[in-house]
Amino acid sequence: VYVHPISAPAWGFAVWLGLWLFHPRTWMPGRRLLVMLGLGGVFLVVLIPFALNYLSYRGQDPVQDVGAVLSILQTYAPVNLFNVPAALVDFLSNMTNSLLIPLGLAGLVFTWWVDRGARRQVKVVLFWVAGLLITSVIIPWGERLLEARLNILPLETELLRCIRYLVPLLLIFSLWGLAGWVRRQERKPLRWAGITLGILLVGFWGATNHPAVGDMLDAAACLGRARLVCAEPRPLDELLTSLREQTQPGEGVFFYNQDLSATSQSLSVRYAGLRPLVYSYRDSGILGYADRAELPAWLEITGEVAAIRALSDPGERAERLLLLSEELSAGTLVIDFELSPAELASLPARVLMQNDTYTLLQLP
Repeated sequence: VYVHPISAPAWGFAVWLGLWLFHPRTWMPGRRLLVMLGLGGVFLVVLIPFALNYLSYRGQDPVQDVGAVLSILQTYAPVNLFNVPAALVDFLSNMTNSLLIPLGLAGLVFTWWVDRGARRQVKVVLFWVAGLLITSVIIPWGERLLEARLNILPLETELLRCIRYLVPLLLIFSLWGLAGWVRRQERKPLRWAGITLGILLVGFWGATNHPAVGDMLDAAACLGRARLVCAEPRPLDELLTSLREQTQPGEGVFFYNQDLSATSQSLSVRYAGLRPLVYSYRDSGILGYADRAELPAWLEITGEVAAIRALSDPGERAERLLLLSEELSAGTLVIDFELSPAELASLPARVLMQNDTYTLLQLP
């Protein structure tokens, strides 16, 4: 059993809210409330062990300069993560431009009109929508207002992400009424017309949102061969194997990416290579939650790395990275840019592994 710390509160509250519709109509409001409290209590009992573990990583460190730390969090967090109204407007705009909201609303009205027997289920999904909006918009918005008034750092930053769970519900609404209408058609031409329209709607969504069809087909083909993993070893897999076999547990690793969009690869060292990272661009989020006092130091290192990334000479870049690795007490350095044999030979480091993408260097 696992409780996801981001989606569990949102979906738990949404489903709990929808349970109100399943009470017998003869029940008095007091009994309904008591049953809802009991059902919510059952969910909280399951949630408590995971919540305690999650909250145990919550930093209690005092922060002297709230403004400076908040500026770092806002600069390196996803766009509008701390601006709930702007995030909501951006979400609604994107979903409207992709026609998901218009199609979802039209499907909702059509379902209510053509499928009277499904009205209770429609109400349940609408309660889910309300629950998701409360947990992903209203509660974070209230938190931001309270934090600004009290001049404190964010209590949490993750609930806003749950607004994305409205997407599958809008997709359900966009096809629900059409599916009910097709089931009721006795004339084959009309039935096939409805099926064709449904296929076109799904195709439109796929064409505008580009799902990873290739990856899905590869996964299906792999399962068809009764295997869970069929992919060939990647350069990153070779790097992780080398780290596990040629470095000591606890030995710090400095993982450098020339391409800023590839920095999430460094986390594989921590979670798959089982070696600690002395720095990661991706750590702003976890530091913002667990160790905010370290954010100014993280920002300073990030500035140094950005300056190194701007260097055009690979040899100079590698030399600067080695110096920074020593400052951070790293035992090994990973780089993802090419060095000539002469440039590698001139570095005061030993090559432990090299492939088409990565070079693993051991510091003296």
